Amino acid sequence: MAIPESSRDLLWGAVSASLPQFDWPSATFTRGAFHEVALIGNSTALRVCTGAGHEDRAVREMRTLDALASAHLTAAIPRLTTELSSMPEWSAYGTTVVEGSADPNIRWSRVRTSLAHVLTELATIPTDVVGPVRAWCGGPEWPERVSRILSDHDKQTRRAAAAVIARLLDVESDAPRTFVHGDFGLHNILLENGRVSGLIDFDCTGIGDPAADLAPLIGCFGSAPLQDIADGATVMRARVHRATLSLQVAAAADIVGDLVLRNHAIHNFRDRLAAGTLEEPDLSLPRAASAPRHPTSG
Repeated sequence: MAIPESSRDLLWGAVSASLPQFDWPSATFTRGAFHEVALIGNSTALRVCTGAGHEDRAVREMRTLDALASAHLTAAIPRLTTELSSMPEWSAYGTTVVEGSADPNIRWSRVRTSLAHVLTELATIPTDVVGPVRAWCGGPEWPERVSRILSDHDKQTRRAAAAVIARLLDVESDAPRTFVHGDFGLHNILLENGRVSGLIDFDCTGIGDPAADLAPLIGCFGSAPLQDIADGATVMRARVHRATLSLQVAAAADIVGDLVLRNHAIHNFRDRLAAGTLEEPDLSLPRAASAPRHPTSG
């Protein structure tokens, strides 16, 4: 099970005791969906995986970063700086800190050219460096896992989930297959003066439909602007991908054992279903102001 908030001090106490070589007094701490992060000075981002299968996840993430080390990307990406350290309750590894700030409120006109360039570069990464798409949330077993965790929910939710998953599997069946980041949202895209300077969190990478990397951007900009950087068919598939994003998170959380995150993701899917915003957000609603933030992980 994922580490609850009340136990984070105990976790970091155990990690720091096991890894005394780091300058722990300088560390700042944060958390992602499936990992904890300590930024130690300006040089190291220590990522700690917890929950069921934490060592396997950490190994998979490290293999991805190692494979990407030779990729010719303009944007900086985390580089491994340590070996794996694994204990019964957690697994940890260090990376470089990627410079830049994530700005969830940036305007499309400022960032579209740079986003298009990064997506083009990602598509050139060889397809043998990572596994199939959605390995992080169950791979081929993802649809069955979603069906199981929704078994005690209402019929409308179950039918809608099955329908959007079936449609996704259909539209991506004959789509191009390239390297995809898998979580290409503004929270993982670091910027300097409107230019993408870095990418972080390569936990969800895979080989699949490139439209998957447009899907998270729809939540910030809507789908129409994306036609500036992709053809209409790809944008259409991106909308279908977006409809399933909450179900992917729910399945991944179920695998890890984080029932709070799993239930949150299911409620998110149900809320979007009720509002008719599974594929397209309602951007007429005011977005909560959010200050640009510095990277919280490698």
